[in-house]
Order: sequence, then structure tokens, then C-alpha cells
Amino acid sequence: MSISWIVTDRQGVAVVAVAGFLGARAVTRFSEGLAWAASRSSGRLIRDLSGLLGWSFEGEKAGLSTAAGLRKGGRSLAVCGVEHMGLTEVWAARVSETDVYVDVDTALVRRVTPHRG
Repeated sequence: MSISWIVTDRQGVAVVAVAGFLGARAVTRFSEGLAWAASRSSGRLIRDLSGLLGWSFEGEKAGLSTAAGLRKGGRSLAVCGVEHMGLTEVWAARVSETDVYVDVDTALVRRVTPHRG
């Protein structure tokens, strides 16, 4: 199984909805999808992982790395829909670096005052 992604504009914010399984073989597609969305938008991005069925160690690291890359480029990335995934040591060690929300609507409403962790 692989992943799919779709980008929509919600209130001027690019929302990247990811579905499927983010395994080692899907990391490149995942990273390219987020880069594609970032290159075609400005400002904040929201990554909606509520459709993600799971991720491997490599997939989880890629998710966190893409967030770090955007921050280095001066972009903001919020992540939502991860509650069903559970926290691993990799995620828990770096979750404070990422704005995390329950869902896209909450991320859109609270985008000025993000909740960390």
C-alpha cells in the first residue's frame, strides 16, 4: 500500500490531506507532495493526517523532517489528525517542534495561537 495526497485551499491556507500508509517506499512521494504544495502556496500549510492508516519508522521521520525543512525556509506547518496514530519515541521527542491540532477546522481557527505537544 502507498500514500496519496490532495491539496485544497481553506481560508487562504494550503491543506495537504494524506491518506494510506506512509512506509519507507512512500517517503519520497510524501516529501515531494509536500514540497509541491509548498511551492504553489505562500504562508502556512496544514498537513491533515487523519486519513493516514499508519507509518513506518522511516515514514514518521520523514513527516517530522519535512516540518523542520519548512520551518528553516520560514514557513509554518501545522499537523492535525494524528491522535489515532499514537506517539512513538521519535514523534514524542520532536512533537514540541510542530504545531499539533485535533483537526483541520481547529487548526484554521487557532492558527494564530498554536498548541505545542
